[in-house]
Amino acid sequence: MKDKEMTIEQFVFNLLEQEHGELRDEVSDELRNKNKSSSIEVMNSTLTTFIENPNFVNWNMMITAMATYQWWVQKRTHRFDLEADF
Repeated sequence: MKDKEMTIEQFVFNLLEQEHGELRDEVSDELRNKNKSSSIEVMNSTLTTFIENPNFVNWNMMITAMATYQWWVQKRTHRFDLEADF
């Protein structure tokens, strides 16, 4: 693979990091859960589309949806610490 080429997964991760920070950067539980749910809906839709018409474009859409879901599952969230000093 050439240096300038990048996988679909890496492209998706880069876009998500530009908008929401790196995986280790925390976001709210609400934002993470909303985006995980949306990703699941899109994965189901793209899988159905790929099954109906297994072409290159539909394959890439399915991979994009799976990468997005994976990123949101791994994204850190703010945790409320009962032991924290206020």
